[in-house]
Amino acid sequence: MKEWFLAKELVGIGGLPNHATNVTRQAKKQNWEARAAKGVKGGGLEYHISSLSLETQRALRLQAALAEVKPPEMAQPKLNLDLVRKFNEASDKAREKAKAKTEACLQLKAFLDQGFPLMQAIEGAAKAKNVSAGSLKN
Repeated sequence: MKEWFLAKELVGIGGLPNHATNVTRQAKKQNWEARAAKGVKGGGLEYHISSLSLETQRALRLQAALAEVKPPEMAQPKLNLDLVRKFNEASDKAREKAKAKTEACLQLKAFLDQGFPLMQAIEGAAKAKNVSAGSLKN
């Protein structure tokens, strides 16, 4: 996960203001750690994640974990022919349910990889993928 963020990347996240100018004002007021932005036309500043509130840090970690999840089609698992056969023989409804569960499991893994505690990761993945938290505990 990246550690430096532009004001426009922080807009509206974790209780921050909804306009980049106001984020910059808050950064100056609260003396956030800043550096010159790299590769940005016209300059600007980037702010270190450690300067942000815990709520904002959590929101950024959550956002990074959500962005990290790959769709099931892109994952490269071992091919289990028996499992593939069962999947192909299943009804459309059962296949959709299996796809949703796979996406939720991948989301759970992304949260765990980001360092979230297990129960928080389970709840976050369940909410993000609209499945029950209990189904991810099995």
